[in-house]
Amino acid sequence: MLGERTTRARGRLARVLLAIPSVASATLCSLCILGLASVPAGAQEPTAFPGGSGVRTYVAGDTLEVTAERPSRADVATLRAGFATVHELSSEQSRPITVPDVIERGAGVHVRRYGGLGAYSVASVRGSTPGQVEVYLDGVPLRSGQWGVSDLSELPIAGIERVEVFRGMSPVEFGASPIGGVIHLVTRPPEEPSVSANVTAGSYETWRTGLSASTRVGPVAGALSVSRLSSLGNYEYLNRNGTLENEGDDAVVPRRNNHVEQTNALLRLTTDGFRGWTFGLTDELLLKEHGVPGIENVPILDAHADITSNLLRVTADTPEWPVHGNVGVWHTTRRDRFYNPSNEVGLHRTDTIDRTATIGVDGRASTYWHAGRQTLTVFASLRAERYVPEDADPRIGVGFTRKRTTVTLAVEDRLRLAEGRIEFAATLRHVGASDNYTGPLPFGAPPEPLAELHRVDVASPSLGVRVTPWDWLTVKAGVSESGRLPTMLETFGAGGTVEANTELGPETARSVDGGVVLSPWGGRLFFEASVFRVETEDLIIFLQNSQRTVKAFNLESAATDGVELSARGTLGAWSLSGAYTHLDAVNTGPSPVYEGKTLPYTPEHELFARASWSDDVATFWYEHRRQSESWRDRANLPENRSEARHLAGGGFRFELVPGRLALAGEVVNIGNERTADVEGFPLPGRSAYVTLEYTWMGEER
Repeated sequence: MLGERTTRARGRLARVLLAIPSVASATLCSLCILGLASVPAGAQEPTAFPGGSGVRTYVAGDTLEVTAERPSRADVATLRAGFATVHELSSEQSRPITVPDVIERGAGVHVRRYGGLGAYSVASVRGSTPGQVEVYLDGVPLRSGQWGVSDLSELPIAGIERVEVFRGMSPVEFGASPIGGVIHLVTRPPEEPSVSANVTAGSYETWRTGLSASTRVGPVAGALSVSRLSSLGNYEYLNRNGTLENEGDDAVVPRRNNHVEQTNALLRLTTDGFRGWTFGLTDELLLKEHGVPGIENVPILDAHADITSNLLRVTADTPEWPVHGNVGVWHTTRRDRFYNPSNEVGLHRTDTIDRTATIGVDGRASTYWHAGRQTLTVFASLRAERYVPEDADPRIGVGFTRKRTTVTLAVEDRLRLAEGRIEFAATLRHVGASDNYTGPLPFGAPPEPLAELHRVDVASPSLGVRVTPWDWLTVKAGVSESGRLPTMLETFGAGGTVEANTELGPETARSVDGGVVLSPWGGRLFFEASVFRVETEDLIIFLQNSQRTVKAFNLESAATDGVELSARGTLGAWSLSGAYTHLDAVNTGPSPVYEGKTLPYTPEHELFARASWSDDVATFWYEHRRQSESWRDRANLPENRSEARHLAGGGFRFELVPGRLALAGEVVNIGNERTADVEGFPLPGRSAYVTLEYTWMGEER
C-alpha cells in the first residue's frame, strides 16, 4: 500500500509540474532580456573518473559553462543541458569496443542488440522507442527521415574523443528536442604528431586492426583513424526449434551466415585562427558487408547485405566577440543493398538497392550580456533528404524519388543569479518537415508528386533551473515538451505492403525531471540521483489493414516514471563506478487489451557496476551487469517474457614499454550465459579478446 501511495503521489506531483503552461519558456526569455541580474558569475567543471578499458565516464548534467567572459566553443557548451553522461574514449581499446558497449554503462540507457559484433543495434533512453532518440556525429544528424532509426553498430569508435548522452532536455546546439534524448559522437581534434596502431584477436575468428595518425602542416592540423573489424560470428546458441515448451528437440548449434566485415575511416582537419576565424572538416566513411542469419529456429544461409556511406561536414567558427557563431555545411550519402539469391526471405528472389542523399546547413549564434549575466543563443538548420528505392526485378525497377525538407529553429536564453549559483534556461524550438510523396499504391498507377507539399510540425518549449548552494552540491530540475515527426515510411508506405497514412501527426511528449549532484572531497566522490516522468501521446503503431498490408496510426499513449542513480569514486589505486535505472513504463492507451501493460523492452531494473585497480604499469578491472525480466510484446503474454540475466566480464592491461607498447585482454560474459535482447536473435556466450597496442608520440613543431 505504501508503494502504491508513493507512486500515486509521485504521479500527482509530476502532473502538476507538467501543467506549467508552455508559455513559461517564452515568458522567462522576455524577463531575461530585461536584465534582471548584474552579479558576477562563477565556474564549475565536470568531475572525471577512470573507467578502465580505454573509457572514462563522468556525469556532466551539472556542468553549466558560467564564466566572467562569455562561454565559448560549442562542444563545451553542449554539456550544459539537463542530465548528461559523457564517456571519454582514449586511444587504447582492449577489444573491438563499439558505441553500444560504451553508452550502456550510463544510467537511463538500454541497448537492444540483434546479435553479436556488427549486428543491428538500437538504443532506448528513459523508456523511449529507438526512433525517439536522435544520433549525431560532430553535430550532423544521422537518423534517416525514411526509416527513422540509427543503427549504432555502424558508428565509428576509432577517432572518437567522447560520446555524450543527453537524457531528457538536450542542448540548443542540436536544434531538435527528441523525446528520448540525444547521443552525440565528438571526433578527436588533431593534436601533437603521433601514430598509434593496434591489433585484436578474439573468439569466433574475430580480428580488429586500427591505425591512427595525427600531424600538422603549417596552419593545418589533421588526424586520420582507420579501423577494420571482421568476425565469423559462429558462436553456439540454443536452438529451441520454435517449440518453447518442448525441451526434447532443443539443440546447441553454431550461428551460421553471421559474418561481418566492417571498415570505418575518419578524417578530421582543423586550422589555426585567421583573424579570429577557425575552420574544420570531418569526413567519415563506412564500408560494411554482413550476413543475414535469420532467427534462431529459421536459419538463413545465403542472404546478405552491404552498406556504403559517407559523411562530410565543413565548419567555420567566428571570432569570439561580440557575437560568437558557428556555421556548418554537411552532405551524406548512403547505399544499402540486400541480396536474397535463394528466395529465403519473402516470396521471391530479392535484390534491392536503397539510396539516400542528404545535404544540410546549420548555424548557431551566441551573445553574452555582461550586465545581465545572460547568454542568448539562436540556432537554425535546413536539411534536404532524397530517398530512391530500386529493385532488380524489371517489373518494379527504380521507384519514385521521395523528398523531405526539414527546417529547425531554436532560441535559448540563460540567466545567472547569485554569482552564478542560480541559473535559469528557457528554450523554444520548432521543427517542420515537408514531403512531396503520395506513397506507393497497392494497385493502379504508379505514385506521383503531390500537388501541394505534405507538412507536419512540432514545437518544443523547455524550462530548466540549476541551483548550487555549495560547491559540492547541485540541485537541478526541468520541464519540457518534445516530439518525433513521423517517418516517410510511416506516412507514405512502401512497396504495397505498408499503406500510406498522410493524416499521421507527430508523436508528442511532456516530461519533468529533477535531481541532485554531490561531489565532496575535492571531487574524489561523485553521486547523482534523478527522478523523471514522461507522458507520451499519439504514439505511432502499425496495425494489420488487410491480409497483406499494414498501416500506421496515432493510437497509443504511455507514461514512464523512473529513477536514475550514478556513482563514481576513487580510493588510492582503486576506482569504483556504477549506474542504476528503475523504470515503470506502462501503456495508457484506449485499448482495454493493452492499457496498464508494461511497454515492450523496458526492464524494470538495470544495474551496471565496475571496479578497477591500476598503477603505473598494470590495470585490472571487473564489471557486472544485471537486468530484470522484460516483455517483448504489448500484451505481456507469458511466452513473450525475457528472463532476468546477469552478465560479468573482466580484463587487464600491461604497459610493456610505458607510453609506447601495451598488451590488453578481456573476457566477456564469463558465465557463458545464453541470452538474447530480442527473441530469435541470440547473443554470444563467453568471448575472449587480446590486443597489442603501439603508440609513437612525436615532438611538437
